[in-house]
Amino acid sequence: MRKERSGADMMNHTSLKNYDGSSKLMEATGLVTLLSRMPEEKGASVCILISDDDSNARARAQHACDGGVLPDHVNLPSFLLIRPTESGSLPITFTI
Repeated sequence: MRKERSGADMMNHTSLKNYDGSSKLMEATGLVTLLSRMPEEKGASVCILISDDDSNARARAQHACDGGVLPDHVNLPSFLLIRPTESGSLPITFTI
């Protein structure tokens, strides 16, 4: 059973619910948007991105001179590619 949440509990955010591109490009476009907005809005950048083997996202998250769509002023992240196990989980352990 879902707990009903009041509007006051919700953070203001920009939703891509009405994304107007292809479903194949949705994740890649979201990644480029995140990488592009982080420095401007939060004063931070992504250094390492852990990903499955989504070559489309990696290709778009490159600068234009390398065939991508990432603005030149945004730092390129390093991609750490992880292949899911047979059960679908990622073989990563984080210690905080």
